[in-house]
Amino acid sequence: AFEHEFATAVGAPHACAVANCTVALHMALRGIGVGPGDEVISHAPGWPSIFEQIKLAEARPVVVRAHAEDGFTLHAQAFLEAITPRTRGIVINSPCNPTGAVMSEAELTTVARAAAAGRRSCSTVTLIR
Repeated sequence: AFEHEFATAVGAPHACAVANCTVALHMALRGIGVGPGDEVISHAPGWPSIFEQIKLAEARPVVVRAHAEDGFTLHAQAFLEAITPRTRGIVINSPCNPTGAVMSEAELTTVARAAAAGRRSCSTVTLIR
């Protein structure tokens, strides 16, 4: 009942309640078909479970580094440069746990538009916000 009510409230055809974001991420990766031979881009520092879920989906994590001297800011250009023909997804944790860094709306939009446009064969973007 909750899932149906939630889906109706947000205008979605379906909803699935899960125990936590780790489970949701695993389901999202599997749902978009991530598997052997695929790459999924995320950032470090970041929540360690993100990389573990990518590996659990049998894909290779690609790490975009954020740096203390830059306030751990996440920049769209770094994600775009990490895209290869094997990229199947991008996971951005913003605000970032554990640093608290927030990727700007403009930077998020740049990554999402590039992924949606299939730039360098990237077909999917997952944003956790």
